[in-house]
Amino acid sequence: MARRLATTALLAVCSLFVFSTAASAKSLCVDTAPPQLAGCDQSFSYDAAGLDAAVDDANSSVGDDVVRVAAGDLILNSAVTATMQPGLGATRIVGAGRDQTKLQLQTSDLFFTGISFDATAQPSSSISELTVAVPSGNAAITGINVRSGTLSRTRFAVTGTDDFFHAGLVSSGSGATTISESEFELFGGDAAGVAAVVAGADVVLSKVSVKGASPMMNGQRGVVSNGTDPNVLIDASRFENLDPALQVEKGNVKVLDSLMLNPPGDSDTAIQFASSGATDAELITSGLTVVGARTGVDIATATPSPNVDINNSIFQTAGAGAADIACAGSVGFEPDVTVRVSILSMGPSPPSCNYNAIGTIDRLATPPVFAGPADFRPAAGSPQIDAGEVIYPTMMGDPSSLVDLAGATRLVDGNSDGTARLDIGAYEYQLSVAPIAGPVPPAPKLALSFGKVVGKFKIKRKPAIFTLTTAKKKPRLPVTSNLATPVELTLARSQAGYISGKKCVKKKPTTGKKKRCDIPLKGKLTLKLPTGTSYFTFSGKWNKKKLKPGKYALTLRAPGSKDSIKSVLDVIR
Repeated sequence: MARRLATTALLAVCSLFVFSTAASAKSLCVDTAPPQLAGCDQSFSYDAAGLDAAVDDANSSVGDDVVRVAAGDLILNSAVTATMQPGLGATRIVGAGRDQTKLQLQTSDLFFTGISFDATAQPSSSISELTVAVPSGNAAITGINVRSGTLSRTRFAVTGTDDFFHAGLVSSGSGATTISESEFELFGGDAAGVAAVVAGADVVLSKVSVKGASPMMNGQRGVVSNGTDPNVLIDASRFENLDPALQVEKGNVKVLDSLMLNPPGDSDTAIQFASSGATDAELITSGLTVVGARTGVDIATATPSPNVDINNSIFQTAGAGAADIACAGSVGFEPDVTVRVSILSMGPSPPSCNYNAIGTIDRLATPPVFAGPADFRPAAGSPQIDAGEVIYPTMMGDPSSLVDLAGATRLVDGNSDGTARLDIGAYEYQLSVAPIAGPVPPAPKLALSFGKVVGKFKIKRKPAIFTLTTAKKKPRLPVTSNLATPVELTLARSQAGYISGKKCVKKKPTTGKKKRCDIPLKGKLTLKLPTGTSYFTFSGKWNKKKLKPGKYALTLRAPGSKDSIKSVLDVIR
């Protein structure tokens, strides 16, 4: 009995501890005056000191705390340090939206980092839903330095027009950093240049967009891999107006289902391979599409045996001296270059790699066919459909779960031969998506017309009012329509009245114009008009009453249309 009571007491204490830990998770608000945010456990000033204090509070208390940053421009003129502690829970820094919350860096220091984010002890910590603006200035400025953790739905605007290097994000430390669904906008032009991401440690980029200023400016780099042999995975990402989009100096870099796009003819490079580490650097691609750059992969290395492996990829380089793979800078070394089931635009062998620097070559000679000038999906019947191979399962994972750059399913039987294979390039052809063939033609416009009336319509006792027939019986009124459509029929006594103001009246006005007009009869009739020519017959009755002999104006109009046609009928006894 005593043991049971002791156990019950221990469980109660543990339950109290668990409840206290869960309840200690806080919502810490970095807010403006007047405040925008509700449900805050504590509020902090809307400046660098307030953000730093809120993050420090979150990192020193038990529980998974959230630091919420209100909409507006928050000036970061001093560094914010976010170091997660073991056993205290993760910290999430969340803005009001990347179009709403902007962290604007300002500094007079020679070297400055806006936020140092160390989530090594709590890898689930994250930053999301805000913009980080890195300005130009006489300083080397980094937006965020990350040691492990996740960044999602974040925008970086990086400007560098001085002699210092500027970066949106730098990964460092021993943990892995994940960047997803984020955007980088670069404005370069100086000697030192700018970069979206500097991979000093392991980093994964998924669904990331990196775009340089247009027209092209020198020194606009996308991703730079230069740490202590980092592992870098770039998946389903788009790079535009960059030189280069990827710079490999050290580490193992894999590019999967991505697009590198530059204006044709610029002296730019999609991938610069300039390894300088103690061990051989490695680049592997699968599902990469390169369009417009003068050089696809430029191998200029100081290590003895770098490895470049191009698979299921499209290189459509352009401009004078264009090359898909250039090895001129590696003379005296032995780069191991392999190309498998890829489409290269520069003929049977890369021009500057003719000194036996090429390993296995397997290139498709037929050029790719894209869906449109700015649409790099395969067009129907293009040679890249079902022409690839699933390779490197450790990189690509389960092929049945793969998606392309657009998020569409991979391994579709695009050529309908009974076997689903990988398409070459960043996009998989989808059978359910119609190929882009120009603008959709407008729907045809309804066109109605009456023919010449044949005969006169006699007033009858018990027929229908108006009927449609395909027989050419007398009397008849031909009507032609280019579309099957319902029509409304209205009838008026022709020339039976006089215009008075804007109305048609029976009594002849004593002054003003004495122009004759049609007096409308009450009621209307709806009939379904077929395509082509058919014929009206008429009983001489309207609204269940026999008409007086005379001339009557019949008007046809499609419901909701302002256009109408009119014909005059003779009604006799």
